[in-house]
Parts: sequence; structure tokens; C-alpha cells
Amino acid sequence: MRASYTARVLALLVAACIALPALSYAQSGDLRSTIRAEVQKDPRSQEMSQAELDALVEVLAARAESDGVTADDITWRPTEERASESAVQVENCTSTALMCAINTTFGFSPDNLWFPITLGILAGLLVLLLGEIIYKHHKHGHPLEIPAAPLQERV
Repeated sequence: MRASYTARVLALLVAACIALPALSYAQSGDLRSTIRAEVQKDPRSQEMSQAELDALVEVLAARAESDGVTADDITWRPTEERASESAVQVENCTSTALMCAINTTFGFSPDNLWFPITLGILAGLLVLLLGEIIYKHHKHGHPLEIPAAPLQERV
């Protein structure tokens, strides 16, 4: 029983090792076709010869593969859903507009008042600390100046 389980696991690992390079090659072909399509969208590419276009696609694909960029990364476009979703959250905020704006700016839920209140308290403490430092500095005045000794004549 144990030997057959080990044999299955080894067979699965061997199959994965054989299949992964083939899948990687298929993805690189997809990457090249995506890069070619994006380059051909540019009107300046119409002036290029087929050999120049092939060379450009190869260079860009090699760089993209070394950087780990996929075809999905190239064709990805942001959706408007996220922007409208945050707008709905701000509209539904029960706090003041300032608190909602602060929370949304820092990526927190607009109704969570913990962050702006903590930020305000810490800013106030910082102002008090700096004020205390300045007060103590001026209270003690400048360091005492030692009067210079009169010049003595050399013998």
C-alpha cells in the first residue's frame, strides 16, 4: 500500500516536471502574440518592416519573461467598479466629511473613526512634546559664555 502511494506521488512529480516547460512555452507564445498586438496598435509600427517588428517583439518578450510579466499583466485595465465602490462608501459614511476623507485616503473604512481620532491625538501629543522641548530650551537660556582671559605678554 505504501509503495503504490509513493509510486503515484513520484509519477505525478515526473508528469509535472515534464508538463511545466510545455506550459511555460505556451505562455511565452501567448506573451509574444500579446506584445505583437499591443505594438501593432501604435501607428508608428506601420512604418516598421516585418523583420524589425519581429526583433522588437523578441526583445520585449525576453525582457518581459525575465521580469516575470505575463500576457494578463499587459492587457489588464483598471475597472471603474473600484472607484464607484469607494464613492458609494463615502456617500454612505455617517461621520463628518473630513473623517470620511481621512479614512478613505489612508485606505480604511469610512465609518471607522479609530484611525483619524488616533492620528489627531498623536499629532496633538507631538505638538505638546515639541512645545515642551522649545520651552525648556528657552528657559535655560543659552549656555554660559566664559569670558576670555586677558592676553598675557610673552616673556
